[in-house]
Amino acid sequence: MESRLITDKIYVNIPQGIKINNGSLYTPSRDVTLTLTSAFEHEMIISSNENFNEAEWEAFAETKNWTLPSGTGPFILYAKFRDSRGFISKVYSDTISPLPINPSITLAGGSEYSSTHDIQITLSASGSNLRMKLAEDSTFSGINWQTYSNSVNFHLSPDDGNKTVFSIFKNDFEMESVIINDDIIVDTTPPTIMISVTPDSGIANETEFRFDPMASNDNFTPFEKLKIRYDYGNDGVWDTDFANLKVEQKMFGIGGGNKGVKIQLLDGAGQHADSTIYIFVNTRPLASFTITQDDGNNKLYHFDASASSDFEDDKLLEYRWDFDNDDIWDTDWLKQDTISNEYGESLNYFVKLQVRDQYLLTGDTVKEVTAIEESTMSDIEGNVYRTVKIGNQWWMAENLRVKHYRNGEPIFDLLDQSAWSDSLWPGYCYYDNNADNIADYGLLYNWFAVNDIRNIAPDGWHIPSDEEWQTLENYLGGRSIAGGKLKEIGTEHWLSPNSGATNETSFFAIPGGYRHSSSEYRYLGERAVFWTLTEYNNTQAQNISLIYDDIGINHGVYTKIFGFSIRCIKD
Repeated sequence: MESRLITDKIYVNIPQGIKINNGSLYTPSRDVTLTLTSAFEHEMIISSNENFNEAEWEAFAETKNWTLPSGTGPFILYAKFRDSRGFISKVYSDTISPLPINPSITLAGGSEYSSTHDIQITLSASGSNLRMKLAEDSTFSGINWQTYSNSVNFHLSPDDGNKTVFSIFKNDFEMESVIINDDIIVDTTPPTIMISVTPDSGIANETEFRFDPMASNDNFTPFEKLKIRYDYGNDGVWDTDFANLKVEQKMFGIGGGNKGVKIQLLDGAGQHADSTIYIFVNTRPLASFTITQDDGNNKLYHFDASASSDFEDDKLLEYRWDFDNDDIWDTDWLKQDTISNEYGESLNYFVKLQVRDQYLLTGDTVKEVTAIEESTMSDIEGNVYRTVKIGNQWWMAENLRVKHYRNGEPIFDLLDQSAWSDSLWPGYCYYDNNADNIADYGLLYNWFAVNDIRNIAPDGWHIPSDEEWQTLENYLGGRSIAGGKLKEIGTEHWLSPNSGATNETSFFAIPGGYRHSSSEYRYLGERAVFWTLTEYNNTQAQNISLIYDDIGINHGVYTKIFGFSIRCIKD
């Protein structure tokens, strides 16, 4: 016997239903894609109304293209499913709405101003089959719908001023967006530049000129948004960047008479106005002069101001002099640039020169001159030496060349190489053992001759101490510059460059070199080295030196065997 047939049911938990555009909330188009899921994968029926009127069953498919009905939504689609045995599922649905248009409009890239009526408009909107209208009238009267574009060339209405462009959009669902707009100011007229400068003339590196553009204006750009820049040399290179209007102050360097200054004013639309104004900038003349002592009269000095200059015109300079800088001019204004003056007393004087240009602008300079008092004296042998008064000291103006002490006893001749280097006796030599050098450079002595009790100095004179040399250099303005005032001018004896040599003291220091303790002769033409009476220790004594490429006085300490020149100072 067979049992009766029995059955049971089991349901598989499979997600079922309908999704429009994979469950999206919005659609840009009426054409959508349906996604269908069901355990009853035999037939399906889909409708835009829940009664499924006029809908028919069709074979099940996982996806189906669908066109939404007319209207602006939201749209609901319904679906139900049937299996092969005729079982029908419940009704499933999904809802979708048209994508919001979200419009935007930007004129000329967002610029506040335009210098032309032809601008580019940038647009954006969301949706399918978009159309749009653009107009300067929010009613869009007489304006037809046109295909959407995200960039449109647009011609604004005539005349300058504030312009507003309106736009509206329509999508595939015949929905219209809100009306949106953007503004721009059309300004095709340059600004008006009005600038004053005070004063209208002045002095280079002294006068501060005041440029005032505050009266400038523009039809549409507010004053505070106007920009200005300057080309102070009018050379086509702007010296400043564009900046807000304000009073500028400028001091000019060298002048050159009328100086053009170009100014450019810029408005918001990029329109600019240019102006060039002229000011007179005069360069103060440069006063400069040289001093030379007369060959035959050591108190007569010649002054040459031909090195004075003026940027505008050197030929029209005038000169006047105050020979002792007492604030009383010793001459009237003169055309010639050279003059002479004889001083009485042997003193230091400060000479003031003032030069004047054609516009009566002056320049001054002051130089020191020492009125030289000279004499002569002679040594035990009858050698005659020039002497000069510098400050309160009388100095020999030549190197000593005596070969006997004051008492008549001879000083040892140590020309032989071994005799010089080995001897501790007082002695002398002359450079390179060449007697022709004596006339110009005198003799070289070791320090034992300097310090001998028989006295190498002529009667009434002595070897200067280091302190007495310091007195001299202090009188001449200090150790760092005094050397040049003592050195003979030129390169007859000195090697070039003979730095700073003025010989304004008439000391006539010449570079006799020296003899080393090894007996080697060195530095003729390069150094003038003089012994002092100041002993440093048992084997060394102090000296001073002048060097061809130095303007100062150098103090040193050398062994007593060295051979140096001697200049004596009056008791």
